[in-house]
Amino acid sequence: MKISFLFGAGADVSNKIKLPMGPEFTYKSLFGNNEKLREALVGFYKNISEIDYSCKYQKFPLLNSQSVLFKSIMNRVFEDDNKKDYKKLYDKFTEILDKKFDQGELERAFPGIDLDIDFKGGVEQYFSTICEPKKYGNIRFWKLMNYYWNCYFMILTPIFRELYDELPQEDDKFYDKVLNDLNLVEDIFGAKYMDFYKEQFPYYALIKEIFSDYEVESCITTNYTPFVKCSHGNTIYLSGRLNQFECPQEMRLIGIEQVEKIKKDKIVFPYIMTQSPIKPIIAPEQIGQYLEFKKCLDNTDVLIIIGYSLCKNDNHILSFLRDFVMKENKYIIYYQHEKDDSKKTNVDERLYLSSDMRHRYIEINSFSETDKEEERAYEAIKKKLDKMNDEGYSR
Repeated sequence: MKISFLFGAGADVSNKIKLPMGPEFTYKSLFGNNEKLREALVGFYKNISEIDYSCKYQKFPLLNSQSVLFKSIMNRVFEDDNKKDYKKLYDKFTEILDKKFDQGELERAFPGIDLDIDFKGGVEQYFSTICEPKKYGNIRFWKLMNYYWNCYFMILTPIFRELYDELPQEDDKFYDKVLNDLNLVEDIFGAKYMDFYKEQFPYYALIKEIFSDYEVESCITTNYTPFVKCSHGNTIYLSGRLNQFECPQEMRLIGIEQVEKIKKDKIVFPYIMTQSPIKPIIAPEQIGQYLEFKKCLDNTDVLIIIGYSLCKNDNHILSFLRDFVMKENKYIIYYQHEKDDSKKTNVDERLYLSSDMRHRYIEINSFSETDKEEERAYEAIKKKLDKMNDEGYSR
């Protein structure tokens, strides 16, 4: 029996590296007003002046108090208030986000706010500018670039703060240093830190130990981080990764080692597919990862899903999963990492499975005790696999 693993953000939980996830990542990436980062990007893009593709760098954040999207959200949330002070509401909104994230506080201050309703189109409306910024809006294009960089550093900063003690503590100096030495990003994907990742991320490290009786086809991830590299098996990145960049003028992906040369006269930005129902594709390599994903699923008997909520923004991935589980002798084991029943993922609903297909996936519920949860989860999954194998479920 061949098995593969699909990992989401829930697998990247660590005692030392605290990555923003779920609603926190979405809210802060959209509304994060990181002026120090944008100031550092002025230097990063200093060689970009008036070129055929775009104008020089612009420091506008993706959203602010005057954004149409923000105003429309406030109009819905406070529909009875005809004299809304958008600047005051925006300041209150960002004040809550700047503290330790508390979704409850945000929802109390802005009752009825809904990620699934309010933020659709917030990023997607800018995608066309990647094709022709001068035609579709230079300022809109740079807003999108700043959004991607904001997302990028939201993930990269906690990792670097843990791994690199020598980096400046001041945010402005930190951004300048990293943007001027992106080889540091490549280093975190190398062998140097794999032992540390194994200590911090058991979902990856325990695969070889617990599933030694099974052939692991691939470890697939929707995360951008290097941690899956310490797992067992081939790795496939479905949503980009921190050491890849896009060059829209050449319609290709590039590695860290090429960034310094190319940014002398062309625009580069991080390749990360963020939380939006539509994903911009500009390079064959992006399609290539999904071809690898398809080949992996074709060669896999049981797909084990860890830390991934089957988000509706990822329908492009869910379509692969549905196609997989609809085939004869293909099964999914889904680990419900949420302990709260109201927050658990409805696999039937997300994969559009009818009741007669319910037997094609198996749910493993999370454990009430958090001690060694990853090991306990994998041992429960291993028992299911052994039972399936004994009963002849494999091809």
